[in-house]
Amino acid sequence: MMRRAGWWMAIAWALCACSGSDEETDAGGPNPTGDGLLIVTTEQIRGGSRSLERFVQEKKLRNFRVRVATETDFGGPDERGFARALRIRSFLQQVSADYRFLLLIGDGHPDYGDVPMMRVWPRHAMAADSCGGYFAVDCRSCDTDLMYGDLTGNWDLDGNGQYGEHGRDDGPTGIDFHAELVVGRMPVFFGDPAEADRILDHALAYMSEKRAETAWRRKVLLPAAYYYFKGQRMESSTVPRTVDGAANAEWIAANVLAKHSDVDVTRMYETAGIEPSAFPSDRPLTEDSLITSWNQGQGIVFWHGHGLSREVGRVVWMNDANHNGGADDDELAQPLFITSQATERLNGTRPGFVIASSCEVGSADIPYDLAQALLLNGGAVGMIGSTGVTPGDGTMYEDLSAPLDMSRFSATNAGALVVDAMLGGALPAVAFSEAMEKLGIDGNSESYAGRMMLVYFGDPTLSLDSALEDRK
Repeated sequence: MMRRAGWWMAIAWALCACSGSDEETDAGGPNPTGDGLLIVTTEQIRGGSRSLERFVQEKKLRNFRVRVATETDFGGPDERGFARALRIRSFLQQVSADYRFLLLIGDGHPDYGDVPMMRVWPRHAMAADSCGGYFAVDCRSCDTDLMYGDLTGNWDLDGNGQYGEHGRDDGPTGIDFHAELVVGRMPVFFGDPAEADRILDHALAYMSEKRAETAWRRKVLLPAAYYYFKGQRMESSTVPRTVDGAANAEWIAANVLAKHSDVDVTRMYETAGIEPSAFPSDRPLTEDSLITSWNQGQGIVFWHGHGLSREVGRVVWMNDANHNGGADDDELAQPLFITSQATERLNGTRPGFVIASSCEVGSADIPYDLAQALLLNGGAVGMIGSTGVTPGDGTMYEDLSAPLDMSRFSATNAGALVVDAMLGGALPAVAFSEAMEKLGIDGNSESYAGRMMLVYFGDPTLSLDSALEDRK
């Protein structure tokens, strides 16, 4: 885990997230194809949950064929971590043809989790002490759920025990990034059924809201901080130019949100310091302001900023004490605009979909990370967040007419595609799965890393249009 003082290590990359049997239902209704939903969890959660069975029944009322599978089905009751992950993947390979969606409910820790993420090595070719850019940091490995979606390929073609290596494990019989299952995860650390119920209850409330009461879901909140300032020292290098995350947000507003006339956009950019954002802001980018805005109901929250597992922050240039025209470390402040603890101030009545363009907020090995905190406290009903140090892309966001860089996968690029699709009626989890294939087609290691470490958290069958009327 990187500590606050290690933000600078992440900056370059931040630029650069029931029953055991099938239930058949008749075709028709809001889900006319009768798509299958497979829920993979544990006997501890299934036996202790008060909400899982209700969740299953609600999905059946929406024409889903639902199965809940546990270690009774995939085996290895005493196994955890990697061994358990391989058992789950093998089970999914046997049954995936009957399902379109997969919901994982459990502890995602890659070493001892009961429904673990898989540790992969897309950046294996990089030195152990460097991932490029400005910083010496070992970010070669990351954790992913993609191996549970991409089931046809061998993710360890070279047989060295390091899965997901760029240039070694890709090819005709290896990784293809085509998902046989659309995957979502409800993170439940230490197998606590009460945590599962809190997340399930928010999903149940969301899908049970009357359609006439869902206008708030067309509201979009854009919090965006500076990434860094010109002249800032990064070990032995100097940052060549100022980069404001608000430029990314403005590009999204102009090229994605503007296409949807019924969308209400609220901008939250940097207003403090000697160099505030050049882009107009509706509200200041502070924790209090963000929580107040969130509690008013936001269907989509798309943020930009430096992330660690439990926090996302700003970079503020407070003064130029030495008058050198560059931002020195002792002239910078790093206040936070969202933390896991702050999510407890959310009223939880209108959970939205979150796109997090920041590092580590979905860390599988850190309990109460931001992804889990937002799902637990009703800030999010779905979220795309990263388990590691996320790569950047080549889109020139400062130029509002610039095309989206389709050659690289990043949180912002993927988020742009997802938000556009979901405002058009698509399921965010499906749009995210499709972005895996549309972006990063040049096959570089950073595209590999980005596609693997970004995870969809929450129920993968929900959309902005989900409502009580979806029942048959």
